[in-house]
Amino acid sequence: MTDIQKWLGGIIAAGVLLLAALALAVVSTPGDTSAARSAGALDVVQAYFVAFWADAKTRAITAQVLLHALLGAAVAMQNGEFSWVRLPDFLRRWLVPELCVYFAVRLLGEAAGFGGLDVAVFGLIQLKIVGSSLEKLNQLGLPVPDTLLSVGRLGAR
Repeated sequence: MTDIQKWLGGIIAAGVLLLAALALAVVSTPGDTSAARSAGALDVVQAYFVAFWADAKTRAITAQVLLHALLGAAVAMQNGEFSWVRLPDFLRRWLVPELCVYFAVRLLGEAAGFGGLDVAVFGLIQLKIVGSSLEKLNQLGLPVPDTLLSVGRLGAR
């Protein structure tokens, strides 16, 4: 699979999530005319995106993925395998899926009345990222307890 195919797959996945959010907004927006419903739906979707990026959990996921990318780059440099070309692919494999899953769960949880569902998924995402980052720290030679590494391996699966 080429990088272009991977990026297109990510864009398609993001588009599907956006369409689902738009459909949810259209259904839940009261209004008389279809034009008013469309304008209202776009406002609702925009409000969701603004709230999503303002959310501390979104910023935490983004910051941790970027930190994990820096640790991965350090490990790759140490092993003589670093390549700038691989960085966008790494972010596509880590940042996009984690944020899309969190965003989708948050939207669906709010729509269905399960407000705490996003917190549980956020915790699982944290476990995955922190576990993988601990593996990177271990590869860099920092002493990481084996018990933490085993928890990290569980979260990365």
